[in-house]
Amino acid sequence: MLRNRVAHLYQELDQWNQWQREIQDTFRDLANRAVAPVQLNLNVWQREDRVLVSLAAPGVKADEVHLSAKGKFLEINIKKAEAIPEEDYIVHKNELVNMGVNQQLQFPFELDPAQTKARLTDGMLIIEVKRHPADEPKKIEVLTN
Repeated sequence: MLRNRVAHLYQELDQWNQWQREIQDTFRDLANRAVAPVQLNLNVWQREDRVLVSLAAPGVKADEVHLSAKGKFLEINIKKAEAIPEEDYIVHKNELVNMGVNQQLQFPFELDPAQTKARLTDGMLIIEVKRHPADEPKKIEVLTN
């Protein structure tokens, strides 16, 4: 009698674990989209002809970084792949659901995407964007009478 009761409890526990896995799988993508985007902590330096941006990017690979410059805007998008273990694991806590960040920076002058350089060094992403030549100030000669 006790053996049958214990076997029945194990069956119920297995069924409960299966339902839990199905619910987690069903809502994982929804949770990833529902999390607010993370803002980057970065440093920005500006000179007359260029901007230098640096930000911490530990563990990020070059193919996970996407940069675009248009007009006065620089967009930084980092999409880090989520490490998911094999299927037989039960999730106890899942706080790292949104492994991506996206931020747009605006500058006081037009940027030149062709002259943009970026590098990953020791967990830091360094981006150098030059001012577009058409947007550089032109010197005006002053004539005397």
